[in-house]
Amino acid sequence: MNILFADDNPDVRELVTMGLVGRGHDVTVVQNGTELLKILKHGPGKFDAIVTDNSMPGGPSGIEVLRRLRSDERFKKIPIIVHSGDRAAAFQIEIAALDAVFASKGQSNSLFGALDDVHK
Repeated sequence: MNILFADDNPDVRELVTMGLVGRGHDVTVVQNGTELLKILKHGPGKFDAIVTDNSMPGGPSGIEVLRRLRSDERFKKIPIIVHSGDRAAAFQIEIAALDAVFASKGQSNSLFGALDDVHK
């Protein structure tokens, strides 16, 4: 799969990217929601899935990115995974209501399992 991945933490970006590439995925990495939206504006059909952190300074949060993408017809069907340390039930319900998947940060199997599920 061709995956667009956004996270503000360089260590997380490196670790997750290594895991995704090691599983055979092509990964484009950005540092925040602003960069993610900018890339999608210029190549909306290029990605098979989007993975985004929720808490990213310097632009929209992952949940705000999710809202914007789901309001645009071009991105209604693309799988989106919000990778976050926020495990609050209300947060997870909001993500599900926006037709996305929650993956727990700090548990890479959660993220990789979520990607396997959306790729089936």
